[in-house]
Amino acid sequence: MKKSKNIYCILLFAVLGITGCSEEKMAPLPEPVPLRMSFNSTDLVMGETLEITFDVTGTDEGMKAMNEDVSIKLSATTEKGAVDRLLFEGFPTEVVMKQGETSKTIPVLVKEGLNKEYSVEISAFARGYRVENALQLLTVSDYHYSRVMIKNNADNTVKEGQSFILTASVNSKLKDDLTIVITPAEGVARRLENLPEQLVIPAGESSVESEAIMMIKSTETIADEDLKLTFSTIPVASRYPLVANEIIIHRIDEGVSKCTPSLFYVQSPD
Repeated sequence: MKKSKNIYCILLFAVLGITGCSEEKMAPLPEPVPLRMSFNSTDLVMGETLEITFDVTGTDEGMKAMNEDVSIKLSATTEKGAVDRLLFEGFPTEVVMKQGETSKTIPVLVKEGLNKEYSVEISAFARGYRVENALQLLTVSDYHYSRVMIKNNADNTVKEGQSFILTASVNSKLKDDLTIVITPAEGVARRLENLPEQLVIPAGESSVESEAIMMIKSTETIADEDLKLTFSTIPVASRYPLVANEIIIHRIDEGVSKCTPSLFYVQSPD
C-alpha cells in the first residue's frame, strides 16, 4: 500500500511538472492592432493610379506595428457585381501586412478603354482585426469632365438690370491649368457687360468664378430673348472635356407687360 502511494505521488508530481513547463513555454496570442484604409483619390479616370494604403493606427499600449502577418481581403464592386478586373490592372484581392510593418501602399492602375462613369465600392476585411474606413466609395470614369454654369441659378434666367456669375468646375483638382474659352453668339455681347473671354481653373484647384456679369437694360427691346454662350477648352483635346459646350441664358425684358390685354367695345356715336 505504501509503495502504491509513493508511485501515485511520483506520477502526480510528474503531471504537475509537465503542466507547469507547458504553461511556461506557451506564448501569448498576438494582439490585434487597429488598421485604417485610405485612398490617394476618390475620383479617378483612365490611366490614373489608385493608391490603397493600410496604416497601423496604434493602440492604447502604444503599439504602432503589426505583431503578426495578417491577410486583408479586398474587393471592388458596383451594384451589378465585381469590377476589379473590368476597371483595374492587377487589382489585389488579398494584401498581406507583415509582422513589424506600420504601413503598406498598393498602386492599382485604372484601365484604358472606359466609356462611362462607375460608382465603385472598395471593401477590406481582416479576420479578427478592426479596419477603419473598411468600406469606401470612389468614382471611376473615362475622363474628368468640366462644366460651366450660372452660379445658384438652375433655370439660367436673368432679368435685365441684374447680374450673374459664371462658374467653371471639374470633379477633381487639376494637375495643370485648364482654360475654357467663352464665345457669345452674334448680338449677345452687347447685352452683357463684363463678360470674360475665358475662365481659367488654376492647377491645384477644381473651380473658378467669374466677376459679376451685368445683363444690360435695353430700351430697344420689348420682348424676352435667349442668349447663347459657347464654350471650348484649350487645348481642344483636353483631359477635361466639357459636359456641355454651350449654355442658353433666358433674358427677361422688364419692359414687357405680363398682363393679358383687355378688349374694349367702343360704341359708335351714330
